[in-house]
Amino acid sequence: MIGQVLNGKYKVLRELKEAREGKVYYVVQDQENDHEYVVKLFDNFKFTAPNGLQHHALILEYMPGGDLAQFFEKMLNNEGGEQELPWAQNDALRISAQLVLALNYIHGKNIMHRDIKPENILMSADGQQVKIADFNISRTATETFYTGVAGSMDYLAPELVKTQGNSPTSFCQDIWAVGVIFQMLCTFRIDLTILLKNR
Repeated sequence: MIGQVLNGKYKVLRELKEAREGKVYYVVQDQENDHEYVVKLFDNFKFTAPNGLQHHALILEYMPGGDLAQFFEKMLNNEGGEQELPWAQNDALRISAQLVLALNYIHGKNIMHRDIKPENILMSADGQQVKIADFNISRTATETFYTGVAGSMDYLAPELVKTQGNSPTSFCQDIWAVGVIFQMLCTFRIDLTILLKNR
């Protein structure tokens, strides 16, 4: 796979990780992003690997800083549970503002992400910029018939938990999840007591 040219445009340089949906590779391709806080999808296509198996490739923008979940782990990885890296209230506000701007952009295109969580928020190398990624279970707002619980439980909006998914999915689900992440950015934990009271 390494060194293979996909779809005549993307050269595979190295494997980054193995995810639930398949392997993630780093490829070379330059293209401008549509929005500064949403990971760019450059292309998607099917191809045949050298072993003859069919694969579906998503060519995404590379964010070298990893995801927000890894960042939280790094901040809390010493034994005392104290922050390891310098962190200020302005950092939490900056990241939250970027997430709100990203939501404003995708919601303006009638897209509900439905799985906003730290693992789906990628960071730049210096940690100054975040981008929302993984639109695997996203839906358009016009799909009003769609009901059901989707996403990660810790970030689900109260109305979806109370009705066990028997209510139409809305933009509120994404907004609630960003609120939970804002709390995590300020406290480095999910306060389940507060969240469960609201549910």
